[in-house]
Order: sequence, then structure tokens, then C-alpha cells
Amino acid sequence: MVAFYMLANWAYFRILSPADVGAHKLVAAEMMQRIQGPVGASAVSLAAMISIFAALNGSILSGARVPYAAARDGLFFRSAARVHPAFHTPGVSILMLTAWSSVLVLSGKYDELFDFVIFGSWILYGMATASVFVLRRKRPDLPRPYRTLGYPVVPLLFLVGAALLEISTLWTIPRQSAAGIVLILLGLPFYFYWRGRRSGDRPGSDVLPGNQPLVP
Repeated sequence: MVAFYMLANWAYFRILSPADVGAHKLVAAEMMQRIQGPVGASAVSLAAMISIFAALNGSILSGARVPYAAARDGLFFRSAARVHPAFHTPGVSILMLTAWSSVLVLSGKYDELFDFVIFGSWILYGMATASVFVLRRKRPDLPRPYRTLGYPVVPLLFLVGAALLEISTLWTIPRQSAAGIVLILLGLPFYFYWRGRRSGDRPGSDVLPGNQPLVP
């Protein structure tokens, strides 16, 4: 996948100048427009739409595991931990995430949403990568069927790159970046509320009866 991504970007800059790439929002369509005319531009736009829908499907199905896991730990609405009896998927969590995504899409502020997602996502990517160092130190006994390639150099380089990207984003679009940070921090009161509520529950009261394991 990385090779395809690099080859695609090489093709963009092989056909278009850096100024052209910066001036056009649909870079792939503009490249194909110059190579094969309107037919090529339409074909690559259709392929991009299919790719976007596939990525959206994967994001919803994988992202729904987050509120599901939080609910299983007693840190979210208990209904989000319910598993579909036939498909063994977190059906309620998927519906919640789909509804929230629809609200954001209908807000119409796509550029700002994109900035929020990119900025916030890279904070999470950095935290996930940093957890490799933390777990290696605190839980050396855990089974590790997959070990990080090039540890510790590769994850350290990733952390440096993520930090530089976040600093650059804060510098170039400070308003959207600050709003993204605020949006993330707004989750803290809810987290402490649910944690306090969980601590007040009886032991085992956060386990839903009849739950089944998820499909891997």
C-alpha cells in the first residue's frame, strides 16, 4: 500500500507542477484530465468515490469498537456494549457512530471537519505508538505475536514525525487546531463522570447479560 501511495504521488508531480498540485483540490482528476481528457478524469473520480466509500465502511466498522470497548469497561452507555446475536458485531455502537457521523456531515463544514480529523487522529497515532514503549517497560510479560519492526528506532522516528506534523498544523491553521484540541478535551468530563459512576456500581453490574464475543 505504501508503494502504491508513493507511486501515485510520483505520478502527480510527474505530470503537474507543485503550483498545480497546490491549486487543485482534485489532483488525481486533474492529472488524468491532462493525460486522457474528460474520460480519464471521470474514471479516476469514480475510482476515488469507490475508494472513499470503502474506507468509510472500514472506518465505521472499526471505529465502532471504541465506544463498544468503553461501554464494556463501564465508561459509556451500556447499550453500546450490546452485540448483535446473529452477526456478532457491536450493532448499537455502529448505529451510534453512524448517526453522529451523519450529523457532522450535514453540518456542511467539510474543510474544518477534515482538519479536526487529521489533527486529532495524529495525536492518537502518536499516543498509540508511544504505548509500545510504555508496554515494553511496564508489561514485559505480555505475549507479543507481532513485534514492532526496527524497535526502538522506527517507532521513535514515527513519534518525531507525528510531533513535527502536529506542530506544523498548529502553526498553519491555529484556529482549527485549537478547536480540535478543545473537542478532544470536551470528552474528559464525560470520562470522569462515567468512571465515577462505574466505581459506584456493584461489582459485575456493568456486564450485560447474554453478550457474545465480537467477530475478530
